[in-house]
Amino acid sequence: MTSFRVMPFLALIVALRLSAAGRDLAPQRLDTPIGNIGTNVKTIANGSTILWLSTIENFRAGKHVYAAITDPSGAIRVPAMPVWPYIDQYTFGATATPSGYLLSRGGMSKNEQRTLADDGQLGAVIQVPLLPADATRLARPPMDVTLTAVVQEAPKIASDGSGFLAVWTERGGTAQAIVAQRLDANGSPSGSPLEVIRTGGILGDHAVAFGGGQYLVIWQNGSQIFGMRVTPSGAPIDTTPFVVATIDAPSRFGIASDGDSFLVTWGYGAVISGAVVTAAGHVSTARPLITSADQLLRRDPVAAFDGFRYIVASLTDRISLFPCGCPSDTRVEVVRVGRDGIALDPQPAVIQPERHNANHLNIASSLHGDAMITFASYNTVLAASLHDDASLRADAPVTLFEWFDLVAPSITWTNGAYLVAFRYPSALSDFDGHGEWYLGTTRVGTGDVASTITGPPHELEVESPGLATNAAGDAVIAISEARSPGVSPRAVGYALDDLHAATPPAAPAITWQQSTDGGNLIVSWPHVAADERGFYLTLYGRHSQPIQRWFPPGTAGTSVPWPADLASFELLVWTEGGFVSTKISAVPPRARAARH
Repeated sequence: MTSFRVMPFLALIVALRLSAAGRDLAPQRLDTPIGNIGTNVKTIANGSTILWLSTIENFRAGKHVYAAITDPSGAIRVPAMPVWPYIDQYTFGATATPSGYLLSRGGMSKNEQRTLADDGQLGAVIQVPLLPADATRLARPPMDVTLTAVVQEAPKIASDGSGFLAVWTERGGTAQAIVAQRLDANGSPSGSPLEVIRTGGILGDHAVAFGGGQYLVIWQNGSQIFGMRVTPSGAPIDTTPFVVATIDAPSRFGIASDGDSFLVTWGYGAVISGAVVTAAGHVSTARPLITSADQLLRRDPVAAFDGFRYIVASLTDRISLFPCGCPSDTRVEVVRVGRDGIALDPQPAVIQPERHNANHLNIASSLHGDAMITFASYNTVLAASLHDDASLRADAPVTLFEWFDLVAPSITWTNGAYLVAFRYPSALSDFDGHGEWYLGTTRVGTGDVASTITGPPHELEVESPGLATNAAGDAVIAISEARSPGVSPRAVGYALDDLHAATPPAAPAITWQQSTDGGNLIVSWPHVAADERGFYLTLYGRHSQPIQRWFPPGTAGTSVPWPADLASFELLVWTEGGFVSTKISAVPPRARAARH
């Protein structure tokens, strides 16, 4: 039996400040038609870029008109940033120029204009006699951001023995898509992303595995599971997707390969089913793999090939009648399946004891007749060894990691040991998408945990990381995270070497002054770190809402309009080591002199 050592909670304090910058796996897009969109969004094109104006209430900074710039494809060039405070009685407009846009706003008493270049440089505010003819009265902003980048959600990953293929769902705008991206051994993108499918419908789960010299990507659209074969270089083999199965309800999928064909699994009601997909793309008849007369709810099947046959595991819920009719205790059931997709065990083995509300079940194998599952029970990551000899045996689950909040693990086999990766929130996270999240790993049997700071996932949903390893033992992790405050989560890749301590960022040293005419705040700061992710400058008024500006990496200073009631300002810098800020009281020199 494998020996385990639990990571003590207090020992995690050392790991909490570790942070690394992952690698963006593909550009993000804004996916909405050109023209006036609803009542609070407007878009304009200048031939080389698209400007997006929207009213947003975000960052706890009040209501503002934000501007974002994208390429014609929708790929973001300049993230959304505030350009005007939102005023109900004002109208807002923009005019395209060869190198950017003229932004305008106006009310009863004055009209104002400023430039916004295609690279995101924002000009000073000047007064003008007239607004452009297409100026629009944008509606009052909603409480949440409505103009955001398409979310790159739940990346899954598999390896061809050398490189990797990451697959994720893109949601938002006018359509949803399944996107695949070839990665090298370090988890960096290689080549262009492949849009496997784009649809106006609602996509369900997706998964990927490698076998027979090709990847198989599967996803749910409506009542069907579709598949497409992809080469190791990331090119499609099939011109159109093919149907793997017709299903009765949404389900999470399991997928594994025996080196030639694939086994795809799904669940509905009390039954876990599966079908075999050959390297030529032929699909077998769907067969029940785990079933019982108990009518318990079976869900979230996962599959691995142990070198001889498939092992399929699933979660089975016992329903509590009081007080809410919710799932209560959950057990893990495991069954062996032949290469032909036929179950070899009449009844599944049950991993005891049952756990309360288990989730995020995953499985991996060493290909030597054994496997290991990992799953979460609220704030605990557990693992159990499976042995396939005369019959299928399962060890009792052991604890790998405990936290104070929800966790979500994945598992793979690498360098002679099982590696578990997991995501979990920090104590500073909140339900507005603020605060830090973590990505951690542990090798089963050691108790050692490496961790790194990441941005929050989509809507703070805890998703298991995508995790795979190649023949050389290189492991790559893929997650969805918001890379900067207030932006949509995107697919990001990490190598194991990224999960080490990084130098914490130093607070930026700021110099500032008021312009000679008193109209602008001039702020400068030295280069903070080579791996900086960008800057946020926030202006705090005595009576007005804060104004926040975003500046791209490499910026070393700015000049912004001086609000009449400015009391202080704060510069926040993001680096590989996390983020830190400096806040300064801003009393104009003339005001200081008047006090003496």
